[in-house]
Amino acid sequence: MLSSVLLPLTICGIIMAALVGLIVGFRPAWRQIMALAVVSAIAGLGAFLIAQAFLGALPHEYLATWAGLALTVLAIGATSAGLIALAGPVGLGLGAVLMIFIGNPFSGASSAPQLLPPAVDHIGQWLPPGAAANLLRSTAYFGGHGASGHLWVLILWSVIGMAAIVAGHHAPIRFAASRAQERARDQAGDQARDPARAERVACSGQNARTAAAWLTATECVTHLVPSRTCSRKLVGSAT
Repeated sequence: MLSSVLLPLTICGIIMAALVGLIVGFRPAWRQIMALAVVSAIAGLGAFLIAQAFLGALPHEYLATWAGLALTVLAIGATSAGLIALAGPVGLGLGAVLMIFIGNPFSGASSAPQLLPPAVDHIGQWLPPGAAANLLRSTAYFGGHGASGHLWVLILWSVIGMAAIVAGHHAPIRFAASRAQERARDQAGDQARDPARAERVACSGQNARTAAAWLTATECVTHLVPSRTCSRKLVGSAT
């Protein structure tokens, strides 16, 4: 049952990091951390409602279980977002490999950690998916007994991920996030210094596309271009 909860949580954490760090690109670092915390709490609540209402997989200690789910998403998302802040899009791939392709199989969520090879068991319990699987077992079935070690592992990964986010934005070394901030500041400065020029550049690009579309349409009407080529050029100029 836990495997049906853990893998979606892991993927959710990776997607959340991609949204916060790459697609939406929250800046500066505190906004990324705040967004990760809020989305983790919401994702943990949604995962709990689905896992308990439809699967019955988390029957006890509802509040502690929800907190464990939210902390799991935060640990995975913060670590992945930290790698993105340090290495850019490559960091997203590293986070996915670490959490999905290593952490999830090594977690023992589908069976038990004791059934894995000893080295795999030890590695898996120090990664967020493995720690999360054991934390959820402890809170949902054993009243929280033996959960403290796994709880600290998730907290440690969350803190490391947040520290990596801060370092990526504010460290003296020019990591990926700091370079992105510099580009955004440069663009904003150019627009502030010469807004008319920025508007002229945008208008010239639009005018060029409009002129190309009119020229293509004129050639098609006067049969200077074959019909199939005409249709392809019209579609291309419209975009």
